[in-house]
Amino acid sequence: MYDKDWKRSTLGGRPVPRLPRTPLPCRRCPKSKDGSPNPGAELSAKNRRAYAYYRSCLVDPTSLLPRDLLVLHNHMICRLIEERLASVQQEAALAHTMLGALGGRRQ
Repeated sequence: MYDKDWKRSTLGGRPVPRLPRTPLPCRRCPKSKDGSPNPGAELSAKNRRAYAYYRSCLVDPTSLLPRDLLVLHNHMICRLIEERLASVQQEAALAHTMLGALGGRRQ
């Protein structure tokens, strides 16, 4: 956990862990110069290239782009992340729909 100045919170000299299912503090991004959320700051240049290659392979109907074990490993990771993101987006949409059905009331 972090305080408002992005200093790591400690308890007894040990970092305080974020509890499972606790939302991330997206209201302010420590990786952004102005503090606004910046998801693009998450990927390194190396990861960005790996993801771009993954996307290229998805649209390569000839399968001519090389696919060695490292490429397959990276593709598996990209696929898992995309699936997890889709799941999170579905959960958020469902929560939004349910809140709308309840008239904005939380129970």
